[in-house]
Amino acid sequence: MKFSLFLSMCLVGAAAPASAAMLYNINFTGGSPNATGSFLYDSGTPAFTNFIVTYNGHTNDLTAAANNPNLFGTCDTAAPNAADFFAALQGTCGPMLWGAEFPGPGQFFRITTGSPTPNCTATSLNGACIETSRNSGGGGGVGTNGTLTIAW
Repeated sequence: MKFSLFLSMCLVGAAAPASAAMLYNINFTGGSPNATGSFLYDSGTPAFTNFIVTYNGHTNDLTAAANNPNLFGTCDTAAPNAADFFAALQGTCGPMLWGAEFPGPGQFFRITTGSPTPNCTATSLNGACIETSRNSGGGGGVGTNGTLTIAW
């Protein structure tokens, strides 16, 4: 009896392990200068942490945006969340693009499946979009765009 109780407790303790966040690198191409970035993603939560991108000497924290993305058209869901954006990063909404401009009055960093030039609230987009806060104005900075993929 004691052995079976011990075995039962061991089996309960051996249940599925808690999920752990995995580190992903973002491979940016096509820009000059090119961006670098990475993030942690926990599929069990689901949530992003440390979604950091560096472009032209500026560090951009996109964590909050990735956990609460803008989704449009065929990519839209009733309550967009981190799992939806992670799926988009894997190509479910089309090729991923990026656009940036730093420094300058209109500085921004954006990851999207639509055009890298309109902002993330543009209803003409068909896909997913996250961005840093865009200051008013535009121009005066180093602007570029390209494509991206993720890998762990």
